[in-house]
Amino acid sequence: MFLAYAAAASAVGPTCRGWSTVPAMAAVLEVLESVPGTSETVEVDRLMSTSVELARVWRRVLQDAGFDYFLTSDGGTYFKLLN
Repeated sequence: MFLAYAAAASAVGPTCRGWSTVPAMAAVLEVLESVPGTSETVEVDRLMSTSVELARVWRRVLQDAGFDYFLTSDGGTYFKLLN
């Protein structure tokens, strides 16, 4: 619930960083805060590297919660509970 309210506050006032106190969200913010606002054009390579780094953060968050997510060789996905 905290994240939902913080996300709403960020949408209304982008300078609000209340959600950065949640460890997982602090890692997300660390990746996203270097991305410029919508008034600037961003190179595709920069967007790709940011997306990959954000995916790594979310995978670490899942792993810390006891889950993992894999892509399979046939193009599918596999969600696993970690022991």
